[in-house]
Amino acid sequence: MNVQLIDLENFEARLADKFERYQLRYKITHADLAWILLRIGTSYYFKDICSRGLDGNAVLPGNGGYK
Repeated sequence: MNVQLIDLENFEARLADKFERYQLRYKITHADLAWILLRIGTSYYFKDICSRGLDGNAVLPGNGGYK
């Protein structure tokens, strides 16, 4: 459990460092980042909605669709 927490802390530190470098290099503002994350989240949400049948259950690929 401690190893996982250390790995998560290291990952968080590396991610923050990379974000700072990209932010300085490409002049990314927090509003730009929020817009990007909103677009990604919205696309995943619509993909999830569109992959469901009319009854709300997921339609798995390869099972022939609706029965």
